[in-house]
Amino acid sequence: MKRSELAEVLMFIGKAYPGRLKYPSGDEHEDVALEETWLVFLRDLDFQAVMMLLKDVLPKKHPQHPPSAPEIVAAYNQAAAPPENRLPADEAWAHLMKVMPKYSRYHKREFMASLPERTRQVVESMGGIRVIEDRGLIDPFCRKTFIDTYKEQQERLESEPKPGLIDAISRGVSRLGEGMRELPPKKEVIK
Repeated sequence: MKRSELAEVLMFIGKAYPGRLKYPSGDEHEDVALEETWLVFLRDLDFQAVMMLLKDVLPKKHPQHPPSAPEIVAAYNQAAAPPENRLPADEAWAHLMKVMPKYSRYHKREFMASLPERTRQVVESMGGIRVIEDRGLIDPFCRKTFIDTYKEQQERLESEPKPGLIDAISRGVSRLGEGMRELPPKKEVIK
């Protein structure tokens, strides 16, 4: 996202949440500091996607207060995630139970290929189709184990840094300063 696009995002948020975020504030020093801070978070995001999130998704999550830059990044990453990564654990279990009757244990490859990647990994970690087929439909412990394992895997994936983040960190903090403007001198207030 370019600085001019970021200015549009900040103005849109300011208009959507009057009195909560004033941009431009009239103080050049404050405006530049706000832009630089938000640019650190939103630099790699697509402007059109962020505007769509601001119009359609974020007002439902934040009806009373404007979203922060990290909240916008989180919503952006969630929207950009493959559908299988957005599937809650109980829905993944329901999908598994729906697909399972179509295949027998003799058609393991076809069964596993029909599952989303995350669900497939959980099934394999539990011992494969045989364990779930033998106990899954009637054993609440099997369902609970699947859901707990699915949630743990989801938390682990969400807590892992994004692939490009590790490279950015290894290049050092100097990357954060690229394209940033120097803050104008703060005006002295004479009392």
